[in-house]
Amino acid sequence: MATDFLDEIVGVFGDAEIGETGGGHGQKGVEYQRNWAIVQMFVLEEQGVTDFLFLFEAIQDIAVLDSPNSPKN
Repeated sequence: MATDFLDEIVGVFGDAEIGETGGGHGQKGVEYQRNWAIVQMFVLEEQGVTDFLFLFEAIQDIAVLDSPNSPKN
């Protein structure tokens, strides 16, 4: 019985029709955000901003705070 259960799980994970595959397509969004953040750091530096913090989610979201100690924006 346990073997049947494991076989079903392995079958579901291996089924390309119902599985989610991000691969290269998903990586494009992450790469865009990574590059955006680098450019944004240069923009802030050029504007003379000296106190800012970038927070990166493990996958893709980015939060930019105007200060790591007393954030207002």
